[in-house]
Amino acid sequence: MAETHGRVIRIGREALRCLLRRRGITFQRTKTWKESPDPHRDAKLDRIKQVLDRFPCG
Repeated sequence: MAETHGRVIRIGREALRCLLRRRGITFQRTKTWKESPDPHRDAKLDRIKQVLDRFPCG
């Protein structure tokens, strides 16, 4: 990222994810030991992955 000389630059999470992805860096949340109690969790995560693969950034 370029130097901003004291200016604050605001960027949304999705824009940051796209910027990092174009540079080959994955954007991931910190992993924890907790598991979701949602019985449909895996199906939902698979759907999210399908959407991200179908509509890549940049």
